[in-house]
Amino acid sequence: MRIKQLDQIIGGKSKGLSNPGKMPCKAFNIPAAYCNIGAKLRQIIGSVCSICYALKGRYVFPVVLIAMERRYERFIKGCNNERYIAAFAELVTKQSPDYFRWFDSGDLPSLDCLIGIVKIAILTPNTKHWLPTREYKIVRDYIEKYGAFPPNLVVRVSIHMLGQNKRPKIPNVVFSGVAMGKGNTCQADQNNHKCGPCRACWDKRVKLINYPKG
Repeated sequence: MRIKQLDQIIGGKSKGLSNPGKMPCKAFNIPAAYCNIGAKLRQIIGSVCSICYALKGRYVFPVVLIAMERRYERFIKGCNNERYIAAFAELVTKQSPDYFRWFDSGDLPSLDCLIGIVKIAILTPNTKHWLPTREYKIVRDYIEKYGAFPPNLVVRVSIHMLGQNKRPKIPNVVFSGVAMGKGNTCQADQNNHKCGPCRACWDKRVKLINYPKG
C-alpha cells in the first residue's frame, strides 16, 4: 500500500510517521498526558517527569495534540488487530528502515500494546527499534510471560528520579537516566541537539545512558 493508506490505518492523515528533529529516524508518539507512571511522577519534585519536554513546545500545539490523540485511540485498539500491525510494520519499512524510535511523547499504555510493538519488531527484522519506558510492571509482566525481547528491539527502562543511580531489577533490558553522572553520556547537546552519528540508544551493548538535565 501507499504511505497515505498505511498512515490512515494507524491513525494519521497522509504523511506517515512523526519526524522529531533530534532523531536520525522516524518515530511514533501519543499524548504525554496519558502516561500511567508519568502522570504520577509529574507531581513529584525531582522526578524526570516533572520537567517533561513533551508537555511543552510543539507538543502542545492544538494540531499536534489532535494528531497524537487520534494515533493513541487507533494504537490502543490496533495492538490486537493484525491489519493494524501489518500496516504499521510496512510503514516502518518504507519510512524508517534502519532505526525507529517509540514514544518521543507518551509511554506504554498496556501489556497488549507492548505485545503489539514486539509483533511489529518481528515483522521488521532489519530495523533497530528503541523503546524507552517507565512502565516497569508492564515490562516485567511481558518478560515473565514471554521471556526475552526480539534482538532488534531495545527496551531501555528509564530511571524515575533526577540524579538517581539505583536501577530497578528487571532482566533482559538496559537502562537510562537523567543527570546521573555515570554511564554513556548523551552528546546531543554538543551536536546542535541532534543524535548525529551516535546510535547508543539503539545498542543493547550500551547498558546505561546518561542524559544531561535540560
